[in-house]
Amino acid sequence: WTLSHFSKNLKSMSGGWKTKVPFLSGTEQVQQVKKMEALVDAAIAVVGGNAGANELKDIRKKEKLMICLKAKSDLQEVNSLIAQFESMDMLQRVLKYRLDSGEPVPTSEESAKKVMQSDLKKVHTDG
Repeated sequence: WTLSHFSKNLKSMSGGWKTKVPFLSGTEQVQQVKKMEALVDAAIAVVGGNAGANELKDIRKKEKLMICLKAKSDLQEVNSLIAQFESMDMLQRVLKYRLDSGEPVPTSEESAKKVMQSDLKKVHTDG
């Protein structure tokens, strides 16, 4: 799971019909996705598309500030992006673990939470 994967997911979310309708394209949800896209694109420009959760976790303040400048955002938004990316990385690891071990994948938010609680320890590594 890399920044490039995350970017592709965001772009698929932002290409929906709401973005094409003028009075809906300014909705808060659409604007949040666009802001997240800008942050991810800036992060890719600074640390590379192959960067994963470990690389993002270890970036210095200088790189974070470069992302801020490119995305026209603040440090809090960059830190929020990193936290969200780490959460998505963990979810991807759990889903891959479940698929590889022949276990069912969650089909609802409720079952996803339960699966994350039960399987996170099995896939969490620090390096």
